[in-house]
Amino acid sequence: MKHLRATYLKSAFPVTYIDVGLTLKTHCHLLARFLAIPYSSQATSRSSLAPTYVGPLVVMLHKLSLIKKFGSLLVFIYCLLLLEFSVPITFFKRSTLNDFVIHDISFVNYSLHYKYIMMPELSLCDGSRGHNPLVVATVLSTANRTDTRRAIRESWASSRESHSVKTGKILVFFMISAPASMHDLYMLQKEQKKHRDLIVTDLVESYENLVFKVYASIVFHQQYCPKAQFLMKVDDDVGVHLDRMVKLWKIDERANKSMYCQVWPRSRPKRDPSNKWFMSDDEWPDQYYPHYCNGPMYVMGKIAGQNILDQAQIFPPLAIEAHLVITGQGEHWTRRHNAPVSPQIKQLSLAVH
Repeated sequence: MKHLRATYLKSAFPVTYIDVGLTLKTHCHLLARFLAIPYSSQATSRSSLAPTYVGPLVVMLHKLSLIKKFGSLLVFIYCLLLLEFSVPITFFKRSTLNDFVIHDISFVNYSLHYKYIMMPELSLCDGSRGHNPLVVATVLSTANRTDTRRAIRESWASSRESHSVKTGKILVFFMISAPASMHDLYMLQKEQKKHRDLIVTDLVESYENLVFKVYASIVFHQQYCPKAQFLMKVDDDVGVHLDRMVKLWKIDERANKSMYCQVWPRSRPKRDPSNKWFMSDDEWPDQYYPHYCNGPMYVMGKIAGQNILDQAQIFPPLAIEAHLVITGQGEHWTRRHNAPVSPQIKQLSLAVH
């Protein structure tokens, strides 16, 4: 079989796609080769049969008996661990992810490319449950917060707890950036197989890249779940009473162009370099930020989301919380509800910090 090399796509882990249906032996061989590093040809002068690659997991099918012996032992142990933890031994089929379409993130004087490497059950977005979804909620999470996602699925996002979730009126997915290790990648694959509610990109997971994560959430709504009228962004340390939200929500003809949130007015930039939210004068020279949405939870109409993507192209990205960059800089075109909708959102979004 042709040797597969890892390809780095500006992400936290090397992406190599292997078709499903491989035998365990072949798969473990490829995994070991996948994790290997190039071996200098000058170090192999003693034998023409010396291995081409060595690394943390050495699998060599060459005739050098010592390396073959220990390489086989390492791979055998590794494969036992895979089976012990019930980790799936397959990667992704290209056909299920639209051949991993490359998406662009465009700000003024800055652009970035990314891919969705895992997608949730997209059939839920097409009205297959009898009606189109009203809201698609993307819960921002990270690869290692498995227990938090489990708690959300068993509480406010559970079909047992929420009639809106049960009927498909509200869809809840988790937005995750690139896992930091192969182990995290395998665990996400296992979680996805069970729940089919993960949206995973190859963007680097970091606080500074949070704005890109929110951007990818908006793109997901616009392109992959367009029949949902609204996108709800939620942090994974927030609980939302979804049925109560739907009941209290007054949706009018302007709703599709609107954002619903608690608004922060006249906030000052932090000028202390040691502050987590430090903002230099070069990045933001004004005395105040524009009015922007409080970050733990907000809702935007589909037209509002598209307008945000359009407006992002005339603003630079800022290394600060995404809700400022995404919702604040384009405030001249979008209507925000500081009252009476904002008090509703305050009641519905129960922070559990």
